[in-house]
Amino acid sequence: MKTFLTLLAALLTVTGCAHSRAEKELDSELKNEAPVKEAAQLDDEAGKAIANEANLTVEQRAGLREIHQSIHDQNAQLREQSLKLRMRLIKEVFATRYDGEEVAVIKKRLEEVEKQRLAVLFTAVDRANVILGHQEGRKQRFMQDFFQWEEFR
Repeated sequence: MKTFLTLLAALLTVTGCAHSRAEKELDSELKNEAPVKEAAQLDDEAGKAIANEANLTVEQRAGLREIHQSIHDQNAQLREQSLKLRMRLIKEVFATRYDGEEVAVIKKRLEEVEKQRLAVLFTAVDRANVILGHQEGRKQRFMQDFFQWEEFR
């Protein structure tokens, strides 16, 4: 058991180093990234990436297009809800008869909508990774690593 805990601690240390390396790389890339002025620009880039990627099979391309359309539709609905809640929040904050309880409810609902928007994005990324074969590789490596760890116990 002590060996397992030592190996787990070493793995967490290595993972932490890789994480900070990845964070530094991301920060550097973000500094060089052109600003995105509106959501439609991001949507167009995603569509172009799907259309122009030469290494996709017909099935992969179709699956990615379906995900792209699904994200677009879901985000449109969630964006509308978010904007309505924000408008209501502004009106309530400046209302003559301020209602703190209503403000709290609006803030809670707005937070839920924004969490849903992130969930839509993250779910789409996971689905795309499976279509592209990235996710299966990670799962397979995890299982191989797990069983190798079991040999050390």
